[in-house]
Amino acid sequence: MKTSPLRLPRRFFYDHKERDLPTPVVIRMTPSYVFVDGYDPHIAELINDAEHYADDYGPYGGALLKKSAVATIRAYEKWRGEYLKTWHEENDPDAFKKLAQYFRNRPNMDK
Repeated sequence: MKTSPLRLPRRFFYDHKERDLPTPVVIRMTPSYVFVDGYDPHIAELINDAEHYADDYGPYGGALLKKSAVATIRAYEKWRGEYLKTWHEENDPDAFKKLAQYFRNRPNMDK
């Protein structure tokens, strides 16, 4: 299964890297983004750190860093959604239809 690399904002990525935390390997860079492999084992640490900075009670690193952390989380969620869609299409193209049919036809458990 082939998926595109994960595109992340540079600001939060390099802030994370400058604090000597485990960081995914950069595949490619542009002035605004870095591209990393979404399967890199250090992605979980990066996303966990982004969630910490995006939280209202997290550390204050400035409004731009917080905005970049939120964008990092959104980029990962978008990439993850594309990955799951690709997986379902390759393994069972009717998976979503079957799931929707299951929920329509399941017995009502509230009674």
